[in-house]
Amino acid sequence: MSLGSGPAYGFQYHTEEQIMNSESIVRTTLKLSVPLNFIGAYLFAFPSSDFGKLIEMPQNAPLLHSLLLSFLIFLFGIIYGWLARHADVFQPLLFVGGFAKICFFIIGASLWLCGDASGGLTSILVVDLTFGAIWLWAYRQYSFSPGACANTT
Repeated sequence: MSLGSGPAYGFQYHTEEQIMNSESIVRTTLKLSVPLNFIGAYLFAFPSSDFGKLIEMPQNAPLLHSLLLSFLIFLFGIIYGWLARHADVFQPLLFVGGFAKICFFIIGASLWLCGDASGGLTSILVVDLTFGAIWLWAYRQYSFSPGACANTT
């Protein structure tokens, strides 16, 4: 996985073991995220399903909004699957995925605090927060150091 362990151009130095451990963690969470995203897409597409009712999904959301959100969740699941299987994890997509998962949690928690989302849905979003934090940690751990592109001559 290309998480930026090269000796040149401002990359941080890491042992091969550190890189392999973080690669394993990132790939495992990416693989786990795929079915979880597919389940989430199903829940938003069909909030009146038994599981949707169990976690108290809103039953009166406009179909257009439910389906568009469901599609985006499904699409991110496909991207996570592609990232997990690809030889090199594309760092910008890892960043976008981590940022999106953390933002999704923040939105869900904010709605819960306002009384507009159920605790069941918000508790499921803790997994998104965890995966997002792991991916942003890996992105930050193996990205360019500050000033890496600065002119040193």
